[in-house]
Amino acid sequence: MCGLALLFCASANAAEPKPVNVELSYTAIVDGITSATIDARAEVIGDRYVMIATTRTRGVMDMLVGFRSAAGSTAVIENGVPVPLSHDAENKWRGKSRHVHLRYDKGEISSEDVAPTAEKDDRDPIPPDLQKSTVDPISAALSLMIAAQSQKGCIDLVPVFDGRRRYEFTCVTGKDDVAASASDADMFRRAYLFTIVAGRQRHPFWPQSKTPKAVSLWFARIDPRLPPIITKITARAGLIGFSVRLEKLRIDGQEAVIPGD
Repeated sequence: MCGLALLFCASANAAEPKPVNVELSYTAIVDGITSATIDARAEVIGDRYVMIATTRTRGVMDMLVGFRSAAGSTAVIENGVPVPLSHDAENKWRGKSRHVHLRYDKGEISSEDVAPTAEKDDRDPIPPDLQKSTVDPISAALSLMIAAQSQKGCIDLVPVFDGRRRYEFTCVTGKDDVAASASDADMFRRAYLFTIVAGRQRHPFWPQSKTPKAVSLWFARIDPRLPPIITKITARAGLIGFSVRLEKLRIDGQEAVIPGD
C-alpha cells in the first residue's frame, strides 16, 4: 500500500541528488490543553520537495470531533518560490470521511476533486477567480520557511486554497523581528496576519470571525541544506490561546537538537 506514500515511491526512482529526509513531530495546545498531534516528514531532492503530514486530535478535542488527517504535497522551487505540483488530503471529521485532490499545471490548479461538496458540507463555495495563483497548505508552510531566511524576512502575501477554504497570510513582521534574526541567530520570529477570505462554514463548530488573526511563527536554522524550520506557532482567537510546538526532529534518521528546547 503506497497511498499518499506514492509521493515518496515516485521520487525515489528518479536520478536526483542525494535526498535529505526530515521527520518532525508537533503538539497543538489550546488554552493549555493538548488538543492534537502532527507528524510530518519531508524529502528534499535538489529543488523538489515531497511532504506528508498526519494529524489527529487528542483528549477532549478528540471526544468532540475525532479528527484524523493524512495530507501530502509535492512542489518544486522556482526562483526561491514553491510551485505546487499536487496536493492530496484524506481525513475524517466526526466520523465522516472527506478528501481533497488537487493537481497543478505551471502553478495553477488544473483539476480538483473535493468531497463532500460545498453544499453538502454547509459551507460557502469558492469562486474560480479566488482559486487562481494559490498554493496548498503544505506548500504555504514551505513558502513561509523559505521567506524567513530572505533579506526582508517574510513574504508579503501567501494565498492558500486547501480545497474547501481560501485564506491568506499577510506579513506584518517589523524591524525588531528582522533585526533579531542576524545570520548567526539560532531562532527568530516572524509575524503574520491570518485571514479567511472565503469558504466559511454556514453553521460553524467554532465561531468564525472576519477579523484577521495575528500569528507569530518562530523559526530555527537547523541544517544548511534546509530552510529555517518552524519550531513554534502562537495565536489567539478572542480569549482562547492556541500554540503549536515542535517536540521532536530527525534529519536523515538522526535526532537533531531544537534550539531553545
